[in-house]
Amino acid sequence: SLPLWLTIALGFVMAGTLGNLYDRLGLHGLKGADGQPIRAVRDFIYFKIIEWPIFNFADSFLVTGAIMLIVHAFWSDVSASGAQRVVEGFGDLKR
Repeated sequence: SLPLWLTIALGFVMAGTLGNLYDRLGLHGLKGADGQPIRAVRDFIYFKIIEWPIFNFADSFLVTGAIMLIVHAFWSDVSASGAQRVVEGFGDLKR
């Protein structure tokens, strides 16, 4: 089973991806003046205190998940024997 940290990180990445895809495909039902679905990601979070790009929750989830994956990659406690078992497991797929 996956560690909780990795599960949450991958959940954030998936949530961000699906959220932006939902907007990009126009599934929200909003239509432009021409009656066509609006196929754009809606950004609405803006910090006026500092000049920062406008973003949305999906962007936040993607970035948070990516940072968590990077942290996991550098600080996870994977032993050499564990890595060897993974490599050997891929060998079983060839058979």
